Amino acid sequence: MDVDAVDKLDHTVKVWSDFNRIYYHPRSMNPIVTHQAESTLTPFDSYTAGRKAYTDNEKETSIFEDNFRFFVEECDQLQGFQIFTGVDDAMGGFTEGLLDDIRDEFPKTTVLTYGLSDTTRNPSAERARQKETLNRAFSIARLTKLSSLYVPLYTPTPKRMAYSSRSPYIHPKAYQYELMYHTSAILSTAIETASLPYRLKKNGTSLSEMVSRLNWHGNTYVGGLESVLPLPIVRTGYNDTLETNNVLPIIDHSAPSLSVLADKKKEETFGEYIVTRGLPSFDSRTPYTNSEPPRSVPTLTRLATGSKVRLGMEHRIESINSISFSDFFEFSEGENGFGREDYLEMKEDMITLSDSYSCDEDM
Repeated sequence: MDVDAVDKLDHTVKVWSDFNRIYYHPRSMNPIVTHQAESTLTPFDSYTAGRKAYTDNEKETSIFEDNFRFFVEECDQLQGFQIFTGVDDAMGGFTEGLLDDIRDEFPKTTVLTYGLSDTTRNPSAERARQKETLNRAFSIARLTKLSSLYVPLYTPTPKRMAYSSRSPYIHPKAYQYELMYHTSAILSTAIETASLPYRLKKNGTSLSEMVSRLNWHGNTYVGGLESVLPLPIVRTGYNDTLETNNVLPIIDHSAPSLSVLADKKKEETFGEYIVTRGLPSFDSRTPYTNSEPPRSVPTLTRLATGSKVRLGMEHRIESINSISFSDFFEFSEGENGFGREDYLEMKEDMITLSDSYSCDEDM
């Protein structure tokens, strides 16, 4: 693209449809008709509001019965479902409704769920921050039960990337963390690379096989995603890059806080998938080192389960322990609301998930 055109995108892109040029099937776009964006009368900002919205939306539109089934029936060999959802507001609850229906119809089919949190928002009001924390906690506790693997993701702010040994090629002056147009590019690169094994037409790995290897314990339902972008390749080869370079600029996309990012304890890995793409050909003598500008964008991703997940779960548990659930009346309203027992069950589920990642020496 023309450089000037690219620069203009930074100022014109507000939502994904401003730059997306894919032609979609008419049945693939399904609006939530029960809510309006940023409405103050019916705010879409609590997990339980999302649960109610899914129920009401299905009564109005029958999206699952009509459009969702349509695409499933078009599949020759259904591997599973890859779900992306925001978890800071009501979308987590809405997704729970969808996953409930999926599990009723496809109880044994693999479901890989990515829960995305926008760490750039950081609301100033304490109550808004606590509500966001509750939404994230209910999402990870309840969506994990309906998923084969749940992967939390956080937008890569400068501080988060600095703690993650930010790649020297992602320049702070060029990267604008407040623009979703920029942060989504980094996350999308990581997700697209990590998903390559089950998207290949030949010699691939099925989604179910990949998830089974990550959760071979049978109780490690939460994973983490990391990436190296770009991957600095040493001249002696790819293997030496991984074996001799102990300080790869890894971006951790799944750590919930800076304190977890800064914790450098050795991780015990239960299962992992490492994927690389865009590697230059050594026959053409085009690899580059840290001191040279990149000629391509080699990328490495690591999707894994291990003891590092426990640190993140413990942080989330500490966050909700400081919240008085009774102060958030909006979570208990209506048929889809939560009572105190549901809240305590959520906390217990979080503790159980955390305990699943205990290392042998912790037992």
